[in-house]
Amino acid sequence: MRAFPRLLAAIAGCWLPAAALGYSVMLHDRLPDVFLSYPELGLEARAAVPDAASLAHFREQIYRLLVSTEDAELRARFLRRYPSPADFSAVAFKELLGSAALMPTLGFDDYAAVAASLAESAELPPHYDPILPGQERSLLEWVRLGSSYPDLDRRNQNRWWVVDGELPRTADGNRIPFDPAILNMGQVEGLSGQAHAHYGLNDRPKSDDPAVLKSAPADFAVATSFEDEVLTFAPERAQAYGDLAILARHLGQPALAALYAGNGFHYLADLGNQIHTIQVGIYRFFVDATLQIWKLRVLCLWGLRCEPPGLKEVGLDIISNHHLWLEEYFRIAVQRALEGRPLHPLLADPVAIFAVDPQAYEEWRQLPADGPLMLELARRLIAHGNREGPVVYELARALTRGELRKAGVRLHFNEGADELVLSYLKPGARQEQMGAFLELQLKGLRRAATAMLVWWQANLAPGAEPDWRAARDRLLRQQLDELDAAEARRTRWIEQHGGLAPDTGS
Repeated sequence: MRAFPRLLAAIAGCWLPAAALGYSVMLHDRLPDVFLSYPELGLEARAAVPDAASLAHFREQIYRLLVSTEDAELRARFLRRYPSPADFSAVAFKELLGSAALMPTLGFDDYAAVAASLAESAELPPHYDPILPGQERSLLEWVRLGSSYPDLDRRNQNRWWVVDGELPRTADGNRIPFDPAILNMGQVEGLSGQAHAHYGLNDRPKSDDPAVLKSAPADFAVATSFEDEVLTFAPERAQAYGDLAILARHLGQPALAALYAGNGFHYLADLGNQIHTIQVGIYRFFVDATLQIWKLRVLCLWGLRCEPPGLKEVGLDIISNHHLWLEEYFRIAVQRALEGRPLHPLLADPVAIFAVDPQAYEEWRQLPADGPLMLELARRLIAHGNREGPVVYELARALTRGELRKAGVRLHFNEGADELVLSYLKPGARQEQMGAFLELQLKGLRRAATAMLVWWQANLAPGAEPDWRAARDRLLRQQLDELDAAEARRTRWIEQHGGLAPDTGS
């Protein structure tokens, strides 16, 4: 058992590639349905995003707003990084917001480049028309696009350190992550590369003790690849985009304000999915993996007849199978309900799927509007997720066929047909368990919708008067602190890999 934390570390670092999407793009697109019941919020107004030249001008306006801070320390820190508007390029703007330099990103880069990058996405909804500068859409449509695009344009994947357009390497030949904290939640490239930005762990001290995984899964975390505190950034991403939306509104860019608000809502929504508030899963999965390994060792006569798979491999498959199954099953259930073919009575009323959670609404609307509202909403979503995430996993385990817990079975439910997902529902699954599972999933979805509504009412609704100066200073302080911390971690990571290779980086 002394080796168990190391085993958990190995598994935790490997299963995230298949599990970095909090909700499907379909759900991110439909979550803003919550606004349809509130016509007074002004989302039927129409506006267009600026063309490329005007987008560059907007970036310069943002630069001048940030420099105008009355906090001398913040201004000096910002100017050290970006001495002039010319230094605040689209790449620099993206990196300030925690996005990848290499990924064309809606609201920051040329629209044609974003469209070309999106052509590689299998999740682009068929009703998403190409985005053309000057083409008006309702603010609700811009919110929907903003809510979906962090997954579509993959802005949090491939966050390599880029210097003057080049990728520096270490002496041992490695490319350098912009922030090595990324590696404790996944890889740099691919889907797991965005896990660090789409998960939100609680702020309590963490432990890699298996006893903690058993008793309090939300307080279990393993630094899988970089020895440091395990960090996740979904709350900070939500706050940064919310503050940017307030600044865009102040600068007279309503379409960009709605788009950036939607970006912030994306990260809130990911935290509505309870399992995105815990790093690994539940202890029971590791018990399942251990039992499978012992059975295989007996069948293989302890290696005399055959070589059994390792515990790491089996545990990885079991966790991934359940994570993907439960997310895909809920997507299918919602999609069919919206089509008038509900799989369960709880989904019989499609309008209620994205309804407000009355209790959460009454509590959250009392939060200070001029404080870090996105952060406060995110923390409340995380608190609910910490309590409910392990239960969601337990219910998924109870509802699915035992094959998901067998060695050698790894199913890519997110890439297969809906029938594959449905076929792994256990025959005769208890209706009360399915009801409990769907009820928890709906609670998470509705809380996310409620958080979106509360934030919009406080900041972008007609008559709202957010303090743009407070938003400016929040954005500066939070993101400069993050850049400084990432730089310190990166310096340490480079030293651990032999320093910079000759003639690379600076």
